[in-house]
Amino acid sequence: MSVLTSLRERRQRGKKSIAVLVDPDKVEDPARLTQLINLASENCVDYFFVGGSLVTTSNLGQIVRQIK
Repeated sequence: MSVLTSLRERRQRGKKSIAVLVDPDKVEDPARLTQLINLASENCVDYFFVGGSLVTTSNLGQIVRQIK
């Protein structure tokens, strides 16, 4: 199921969603990313969005794998 389909279904059911945006250019410490992931998991975050305005770093794939 795509994210868009999931968002539409949740909206039709009247359910709210929350997402966390992770900017790969701002992730300098993998341990802090792990803390963010754990905190988001404990607080029922529905989605992680990964991206930024430029994305000049080469760790995008690593960040996505760590979130998964």
